[in-house]
Amino acid sequence: MFNKFVEGLYFVRIVISPLLVGLIIGGLLYFYLDKGKIGLFLFEIFTLLGLAVGIYWAIFISKKEKPSDFFSVSHPSENIEEKSGTNN
Repeated sequence: MFNKFVEGLYFVRIVISPLLVGLIIGGLLYFYLDKGKIGLFLFEIFTLLGLAVGIYWAIFISKKEKPSDFFSVSHPSENIEEKSGTNN
């Protein structure tokens, strides 16, 4: 049960990355176009596009490997002995 919860959190972490990119691009376009209807429309489009890409990417990774394995490869932890500076 706990493993499924943790895998779900990693799934959400994968989805958030493209979603944030879509939100930033959409927000910049919204403010650039003087907060008009076209700016709001582009904001919504880029946000939904970022969400769709994020969900697709998370599903693609989940089919190949577990999301936690994806993060352990892309964000490896440092060796504790090298960090402390005490090698035997």
